[in-house]
Parts: sequence; structure tokens; C-alpha cells
Amino acid sequence: MQSAQLTKVLVEEDFRTQFPVTELFGLVSKLPEMFRDIRMAHVDRQTDHYARNQFGATVARDRGGHCCTFRSFDEAEAWLLSA
Repeated sequence: MQSAQLTKVLVEEDFRTQFPVTELFGLVSKLPEMFRDIRMAHVDRQTDHYARNQFGATVARDRGGHCCTFRSFDEAEAWLLSA
């Protein structure tokens, strides 16, 4: 039996608190090596977290990740389906 190859992930979250910047940096720095060849979209329902999420996405992309953060589920889904 063959396992399915995961190529796209959409993460939608709604945590009221944010990771401290140092923890966020550590986490997203590891994402590209953990999820090679996976396109990842992120949506945070807490709109005031957007700037911090953009920082996280930039760190991940700088390390070779294929990820982006969005303000809405529809935008994230469209980005994932465009590739």
C-alpha cells in the first residue's frame, strides 16, 4: 500500500495569545526542514496577530520554506490552489 504524498497544508488558528518572538522564530526556523516540498498557508482569526505572522512567514521563507500567511481562509485557499 502506498502512502499519500502531502503537498499542501492550510492551517487556520484562533489563539488569543501569541508566541513570544523568540519562540516564534525558533519554531518557524525549523518548518522548512520539517516540511520539505510542502506549500503551507496560514490564517489567524486574531487579526491583530497579522504583523507577527508576517514576520514568521518571512523567517520560514528565508530558510527555504514555501509558506505565506493570510487574513482570510479564502485568500489562503486561493494561494494554495494556484500552484
